[in-house]
Amino acid sequence: MARAKRRSALDNTFIARPYGIPVVVCASTAARIEAESALDDAYDPDDEDVVQGAAGYTLPIPGGAIIITVLDGSLATLVHECGHAAMFILQRCGIDPTDSNGETYCYLLEDLFTQARALIHPARGPASRH
Repeated sequence: MARAKRRSALDNTFIARPYGIPVVVCASTAARIEAESALDDAYDPDDEDVVQGAAGYTLPIPGGAIIITVLDGSLATLVHECGHAAMFILQRCGIDPTDSNGETYCYLLEDLFTQARALIHPARGPASRH
């Protein structure tokens, strides 16, 4: 009997469309540490700057992926962290999130949330479109 392949924190990765930036979604601090150490050559486990007791957090890897971590499993926390990710992505691309009444930001937020939700809450079905 074949052994099941161990899941990696990087298995929950998708691409932020149309920007081409990888986004990793983690459901635990251990998964975030695994992802960060795999993606960031400068990662130092002794240099943790994450707020203790936070329900979630989002970390941009310089020049690379964005790591979203949702610790409480809440969709509210997921959408909140997707908002941070959208800001990091637009900033990296030199796009003002307030241009065009925030439409670029809002469409990116919707896409990030839809893709991330499918990874960490697949049983809940697709998110509705406006």
